[in-house]
Order: sequence, then C-alpha cells, then structure tokens
Amino acid sequence: MAILWRVGVLALGLGVLMACSGEAAAPVRSPVPSPSATEAGRGQWRQVDLPGFSPGSGLVKMAVTGPLQAWAGGYEAWATDQASFALLLRWDGKAWREVPVPADFGFISVDGLGMDDDGGLWLASDSEVARLRAGKWTVHRPFGIARGHYFRDLATDDGRVTLVGGSPTGAMVVEWDGKEFQLTPQKDGVLTAVTAGKGHTWAVGATPQENRCAGVTPMIMRQDPDDRKKNLPLQREDLAPIPDGVLYDVWQAAPDNVWAVGAISAAASHSNLPKECPRTPEPRKATTAPLVMHWDGVAWKRVELPAWDVALTSVTVTEDGQVWAGGDSASLVRYDGSRWTMERPLVSGPHDRVHVSAIPGGSGLWAYGYQDGDKESGKAFVLRSGD
Repeated sequence: MAILWRVGVLALGLGVLMACSGEAAAPVRSPVPSPSATEAGRGQWRQVDLPGFSPGSGLVKMAVTGPLQAWAGGYEAWATDQASFALLLRWDGKAWREVPVPADFGFISVDGLGMDDDGGLWLASDSEVARLRAGKWTVHRPFGIARGHYFRDLATDDGRVTLVGGSPTGAMVVEWDGKEFQLTPQKDGVLTAVTAGKGHTWAVGATPQENRCAGVTPMIMRQDPDDRKKNLPLQREDLAPIPDGVLYDVWQAAPDNVWAVGAISAAASHSNLPKECPRTPEPRKATTAPLVMHWDGVAWKRVELPAWDVALTSVTVTEDGQVWAGGDSASLVRYDGSRWTMERPLVSGPHDRVHVSAIPGGSGLWAYGYQDGDKESGKAFVLRSGD
C-alpha cells in the first residue's frame, strides 16, 4: 500500500541549552507535593502463569480493555546474532494464551499494540503494521521495501491509528485514517511513544540539543481536536531544555492530565546523537535519574522525584487517579495524590525491566516485562494487582 508523504512546518524553539549557556533548566515544581522516598513491599502483586518460553523472551506492550480481556506483545528468542520472534498473548479472563501472528509477518518484536473502536487489534514493529479483526489478519507495509524506518508505538482513537518511531532523517509520525497511511517526517530526533483519546494525541521522545552533538533533550508533540479537523500534523511543544533527557512513554488520563516518563542519562543521550556527530566512548560512570513530566491543560512541568537511580520506561493512570510508572531493575513508582513511593514486586536484578498498564473499570494493574537476566537471557513475566 502506498503512503502519502505530508510535510509540516514544525517549530524547534527549544532555547539555548547548557552547552551554550553553562546552565541547565531547573526542575519546575509540579502541582504535586514534595517527593517521598518510601519503598513498599511486594504483598499486593501476584504472579500469573504464562505459556513456556525460551530464554530471551520479554513483554513490552499491553492493550487492556477490561478485567476480562487484554493483549500483550513482545518477543521470544532474542539474541544479538539472530532475529527474534514476535510474541502475542491474549488474556481471556482466566489465562494467558499465545496467539500466532501471520506467517508472512516479518515482526521480530511487537513494539506497538492497541485496540480500535471496531474491536480490531493493531500491532506494529520494525516497519510493518498488522490488524486482527474477526479472526482475520491484514498486514500493511507502508514503506514497501524501503529500509531505515521503524515503529516504536501506536495509539488508536476515533477510527484513526497514529504510529511513531524513527526514519533515516529523524523522528516520524504515521497516521492511518481508515483508508491510507500519511507520513509526517521530522528533521531530527526519535519518537518512542504515543497516546490518544478524545481527539487529542501526544507523542514523546528526544531531539538534539541546540549544540547538536552535545546530547539530547526531551521532545513532545501534540495534535488537538481542531488540528485533527483541519488535517494538521502533530506539532512540537516548546519545552524548557533538559540536557540528556529522554522520554520513553506517555499516558493521557484526560485532556488536561497527561503524564510522560523517561530518564536523564548521558548514556541514553549518547546513543541518540545525530549520525554526523563523532562517536566517543559512552560514559563509564554515568548515572541515571528518573524523569517525569506532567501536562495540566496549560503547560508541561517537570515533576520532582526522590533521588532514585532508575530509568522509567512506562506510565499509566488508574481510574481512581493513581499514577504508576515502571522501569529498570523491575522498579515500580507510584504517586497516590500525596507522595511518591517505589516498590519492587520481584526479587530483581539490575537488568530486569517492568512495564505497567491500568485495567479499566477500577484500580487494578498489570505489570509485565522480563526478569532473571538482560534482554538476551531474561524471561517474560506477568503480575497482577487488584481486580
């Protein structure tokens, strides 16, 4: 299927960064109280059995429609010297069961997952997209045989599917309107996650600082209902720079309550530098700090957190308003309206990773990822909390 190329005029206005001024932007106090470094135990989480998988398996995305139905996607047999296999599971209210992906599907991992209004399930990874509807798969290859494009996430809303990722020229946004795919290429950066609902779409990632080879800073893009009616692409938000900041996930609880999470990490910043920048060895003793940002309907603000050495890679909000984020070392961070706490639901190692998804209809949660090793040696797991 052909893809329409749509070029938008996108403002970069990110200001002068530390590399030029010698000063970094200070954290902006959010509407939430001061952070608390309380750590909780593992009592509320229970392990849920999965089909048997080989080492090198993990789950990275979920699409949850209620207590009795959810989908999980990831990979199996991950190795540095060979291609892995896409892994798709379905929760039927009693057990997780594996669902085969189509034979002509070139997925090595499911990195984007979402349900549309017609009950169709969308998957994305690498440069391919697939939809499962009424037991039938439809596979799309928007870029044909072109190389260098890859998807990292997708979101569905009101008959539209928005996919984000990277391309040879930088970040990319691809939108499906029910008939065709439209591409909005970006000059720089990469987009890692997207959320959509009630006509609003948000995408996050990272883009080079003003001094392009000094590192990256968070990037957030937005499309509101008026933009959608006018068929305008997502536009970059004007953010205060956060040197070495990368955003990995975003969740819209309401149009005036959006959360984005990531990390401030010299190593992550180094890996996202533009191609023309000289490649120096990655910092050996680089520290990592969690990064949380919040949209209150007026502006994005950076949220203060305790001094945890953890990168946050997923975020969700339960219907009772609790904010949960997951990340490396199998760490979960929670904001209950008054304080931030951390818990580790698993006896974990430094390479284990946990993601988290809210269950609509209450305060229940799914936690999932890989444990007992790194991406190549770890094994997929699923935990559940609440109903």
